[in-house]
Amino acid sequence: MQNYFTLEEMEQSQIAKVKGIENKIPTSLLVNFETLINEVLNPIRFQYEQPITVNSCYRCKELNE
Repeated sequence: MQNYFTLEEMEQSQIAKVKGIENKIPTSLLVNFETLINEVLNPIRFQYEQPITVNSCYRCKELNE
């Protein structure tokens, strides 16, 4: 199955860019996000054969504040 999503995409945030916040997934959560991508998001994208846009997936503590 093709990989449609990346960890970098999960970290993207327009607000973080504007505010200069580094919105990086902690190492301790990488396996969870890889599982989300491989077991949920990629299969959904594959099944529906249409692009799926992720607007927000991970928000670091600083960004949430």
